[in-house]
Amino acid sequence: VARSPGERCAALRRALEVDDSHTCVAELSDALADDAGDVDGARRVLAQFLERKHPDSRAYLSAARKLANLEHANGDLERATHFYEAALDGRDVIPPVGVFLDAARCAIDRGDDAGARKLLTRATRAHRTKGRPHIMLADLELRRQNYEECEQSLQAAIKADASDGSAFVALGASRLRRRDVAGARDAYRSGLKDLKSDTKAYNRWAPSLWVAWATLEGDRGRYDEAATLLDAARRWLSKHARRREDVAYVYHA
Repeated sequence: VARSPGERCAALRRALEVDDSHTCVAELSDALADDAGDVDGARRVLAQFLERKHPDSRAYLSAARKLANLEHANGDLERATHFYEAALDGRDVIPPVGVFLDAARCAIDRGDDAGARKLLTRATRAHRTKGRPHIMLADLELRRQNYEECEQSLQAAIKADASDGSAFVALGASRLRRRDVAGARDAYRSGLKDLKSDTKAYNRWAPSLWVAWATLEGDRGRYDEAATLLDAARRWLSKHARRREDVAYVYHA
């Protein structure tokens, strides 16, 4: 068993010699960057792996995304952009939706909202059953106060993947921004109703919807209504395996 970061990295290098896969190189790059603090070493092993793989292969795509994420995390947005483009340029492999989202976040951090919008639009076409690209597009529109376009994107997200309750939360927030309180209530109410048939999605998003709705009511002095909604959230917490962030979110509210 490798005990020190150096021993673990050495063991993973030996494993990579036997199994030249994107899984092994990803583990080695993580060990170098996170455990040994050798970011340059992680860059080198990923770059060398890319040189050995065909640009249209899934292994190349995975390693290019890994290297792009590494550069993004370390603040080199230009190099990150280069490797995101490499991950997205394969002809024979459809990139996972997460690659488009990562690349769009990098574009936003570079101040290139137009580039982010293009990437997210590509993602909606490549992954028609995923709601997250539409939700990120909606956030771009909300920042520009384009409320109609924002809500169109959120409705598209719900149509693509009704199990992603963050679209209902965001829809309520958008309507509140344009002072449509009744519309915001309807968004939260519809989310709770539509998610009810999907137990996993309901358990994931119901606390957020209850708290958002309760906050709306409390901000308008409707304290009894707010208390009823928070009680529903607390009852849910008492009956389910709870994530720490849900507990903190509900009890803070």
